[in-house]
Amino acid sequence: MEKAKSAESSTKGVDLQSRSTTIYMDLVRALQDAGMTSQKFVDDSARTYLAKLREVSGDVQRRYREAYLTYALATQQALAGVSQQPQALDAQRDFVVAAQNIESDLQKRLEEANREWLNAVQSGQTDVNNRIREAYRNYLRGQQELWASLDINALVGA
Repeated sequence: MEKAKSAESSTKGVDLQSRSTTIYMDLVRALQDAGMTSQKFVDDSARTYLAKLREVSGDVQRRYREAYLTYALATQQALAGVSQQPQALDAQRDFVVAAQNIESDLQKRLEEANREWLNAVQSGQTDVNNRIREAYRNYLRGQQELWASLDINALVGA
């Protein structure tokens, strides 16, 4: 009879250890998953941000080049005409205004891109924090259930 109790106690101890290990490994997997999800989110956000910056840069270069070509053509036409000075000054003024508008638009678009990226990063951080918190809650629930299911008398022996 004593051997049966000892074997039963030993089996329960092994089961207890196995369940405890499983609960812990579930926590580790959940934390790893949260980390990988967070890294993927950061990578995707950075890719989107860089694509936006490339788009803005290309657009600004195109617009600046167009404004400069317009200025160059207007200046060339002004120099070929009789009243060179006023037309050349008008062309220069138009170019400066166009360049200022391009710069202002660039500033707004960069601020928007930065704001979008910051919001995405904050959203990702909130998501990973929630995942970690939930993983830890699940771990604690598992531990609570494990300990609540124990029969102390069976483990220690009566």
